[in-house]
Amino acid sequence: MADFPNFENTKQAIKDLLDAGTWRDGVPFIGIDVIQEPEEATKDRLVNIEWEGFTPSPVQHISAGRDDRIQISYGLDILQHATGREIAVKLRDRMLEDAILILMADRQLNATVANWALGDAINETIPSGANAFLSGVRVELVAERLVRL
Repeated sequence: MADFPNFENTKQAIKDLLDAGTWRDGVPFIGIDVIQEPEEATKDRLVNIEWEGFTPSPVQHISAGRDDRIQISYGLDILQHATGREIAVKLRDRMLEDAILILMADRQLNATVANWALGDAINETIPSGANAFLSGVRVELVAERLVRL
């Protein structure tokens, strides 16, 4: 039987690490595959973890035979709601820094992957009411896993 990665286990490992980590401004609401339900929409601070897909690792040997490396992509959405644009952006950036430092402490994400690195990041800040702003960043976390047949 193939040793194919369980994407749900890795998402849960990321959540567990973030839940247990040290956050300068308090632990945000950390969810997996959060759809903006009324309960989550009221959170001022949110980290959402989603599986995005996987691809073969760019370095593959034809002789690899029954072993293969794959790269698994996860999206981390970090959202901060605050009064004032500058405050929302500053708190979002602090939350992003905290999340990266927490995850860097465990390069194998509770033994669910071989290693991981950060990929692209996209950020945006939009008005969400009278002098209120929602500032978010989506960071790609790319994990590598060996798959054996």
